[in-house]
Amino acid sequence: MEPFEDGGVVYELKLSSKTSTGYQCVVEERPGEFQAKATLVKGGGQVTLPGGACKTAREAALRLAKQKASQQQVLVKKRAATSGKVRARRAPLSFSFH
Repeated sequence: MEPFEDGGVVYELKLSSKTSTGYQCVVEERPGEFQAKATLVKGGGQVTLPGGACKTAREAALRLAKQKASQQQVLVKKRAATSGKVRARRAPLSFSFH
């Protein structure tokens, strides 16, 4: 894991020795153009995250970490709403890939 702070939030970027980019779920589409790819839970296909190509692999890994963190916050809010609780709490700020 590589911790990365952005706007006061610490994200954990997952390193990979199996990829040429050095980060899990990050591919180099063309020289100098990196994309974050996510695997869908249903169907198992891969999708490219919106926002266009990144200039560095680290940027693409950060985009993936931010996307996962925002999804986690939505899930926490949904769980709170369905459990009868009125309040929504913030998800943990430290995040890792699974």
